[in-house]
Amino acid sequence: MAGCHPNATTVCIGASDDGRTIPAKVGDSVVVELYASQKKYTVARPVSGVGVLQLEGSGRLGAASLARYRAKRRGSAQLRASSRPVCRKHLACPQYVVEWRVTVAVS
Repeated sequence: MAGCHPNATTVCIGASDDGRTIPAKVGDSVVVELYASQKKYTVARPVSGVGVLQLEGSGRLGAASLARYRAKRRGSAQLRASSRPVCRKHLACPQYVVEWRVTVAVS
């Protein structure tokens, strides 16, 4: 991932982590950077584990969808986003939405 640099207190999550459980520690920064050349992702949002992750910022950087969370307490939180194809004007384009999800397990 271009914008995230993992270290002892930063966990980086990308599009290829779909379906995985990612470990983190309380206090860690959890950065989600979703990018694919032929897809456009929404920003990853928590759908479970209220209070486990606290959103610190989100947005877009070019074609990438970015979100930064702080692991606030032990537990697990599921993050979800979706993607759709990016097509050129005046060309046939498949119409589908793909769900992306990871579970962040905070210890």
